[in-house]
Amino acid sequence: MHRLRAAELRGSEAMEVVYFDGDDESAFLRAVRENTAHGLRLSSADRTAAAARILCGSPHWSDRRIASVVGLSPTTVGAIRRRSTVQSEQSNARMGRDGRTRPLDNGPGRLIAGKLLLEKPDASVREVARTAGISLSTAYDVYKRVRTGSSPVAPKQRHEAAAGLGQNPPEPHTEQRADPSCQIDYQRDLSALRKDPSLRLSERGRSLIRWLSSPAADEKLRCRLLESVPLHCVPLVVRLARENSRVWHRFADLLERREQASST
Repeated sequence: MHRLRAAELRGSEAMEVVYFDGDDESAFLRAVRENTAHGLRLSSADRTAAAARILCGSPHWSDRRIASVVGLSPTTVGAIRRRSTVQSEQSNARMGRDGRTRPLDNGPGRLIAGKLLLEKPDASVREVARTAGISLSTAYDVYKRVRTGSSPVAPKQRHEAAAGLGQNPPEPHTEQRADPSCQIDYQRDLSALRKDPSLRLSERGRSLIRWLSSPAADEKLRCRLLESVPLHCVPLVVRLARENSRVWHRFADLLERREQASST
């Protein structure tokens, strides 16, 4: 309307327009989005008022989705939501920017995903996310937690998750760690093999040492590699890693049998 008034004051007989087909609320959302992107930008007060109006009409929208429309941070939209005096039916889900609806508390979904991964270790992340009703990123986080022996749900979410599944809250506990006496110093043992002349001075021995010197043996690098695997590549990497693990187990079994046979 401001542009139309300006054109009238200039005495213009025509002006460029964009036709929009929709109801008043949709037109409001389009206007807010356009004015936060170019031209005379909305003031902070205008964006705050727009966020409050959207919350009144679409309380099921997520903070991130509203923030992407009005040009505020999700944290600010969350604060506006908490200050809102509009009485609306409480919803246990929010619609995100991608149009998908997800639960506010993903604890129960995390527990379902964790149980599925224990029952089907080879299940893909997409399959876990679809079955548990959680996002891919959440499913991948659960995957990492389960693989490291941690709970699929963060400590502060565990009581809420148990309640959501109709279970008793879990008793406080500390995660069990491996007995230090059962752990090995990988680099120390590898260094001993590298110094052994019977291995160092033969091609096959050097090949074995290179094989044992895999970068995956470095715990810090292993953690960095874990974070760098794209979600769509996780199933393939998991299959290859498990196959490598089986190869090493067979190799270790054969060496032990050889040692036992030589001692009898």
